[in-house]
Amino acid sequence: MKIFIKLIVFLMFCFSFGQKNTNKIKVYVKLEIDDTCFRKQKFFSEEEQGIIFNNQCKSGDSFLFKKTSTSDTICITKLKKYKISSSAKIKEIEKKWRKDKFTEVQQKNKREGRLTLPYHTFDKNYIFETYLIEKISDDKFVVYPVIWRGQNVKQ
Repeated sequence: MKIFIKLIVFLMFCFSFGQKNTNKIKVYVKLEIDDTCFRKQKFFSEEEQGIIFNNQCKSGDSFLFKKTSTSDTICITKLKKYKISSSAKIKEIEKKWRKDKFTEVQQKNKREGRLTLPYHTFDKNYIFETYLIEKISDDKFVVYPVIWRGQNVKQ
């Protein structure tokens, strides 16, 4: 019986700290290949088990399309349905999200008598559901569900 109770407590602990964000913001990013870039912009990585996209050589945005994910090839006439976000717009959305969530978490912690956090520690993969759009011909494009690589949590 003691083992059963310990197991229940352990599972409750795991589920309370392992929660995922179900309200992610969906963003679409256009793949922009720069032929003059000094680094590879699209290649398969054995180590990360997927295709790495280094978008816009100067912006530093890097994405991973996992080998287990599925892409979608779509007719170019449907491209209008996808609102493409720039790096600057994504940074603006992220900054606002962090500010709003920081305030929300601080207020919740104060109500519950917990220690307040100095800053929020969520990366872009927690905030965004990200899709990379690549034009592959005059009449088709591919939508890849991707994750952001190299996330360093910033204040």
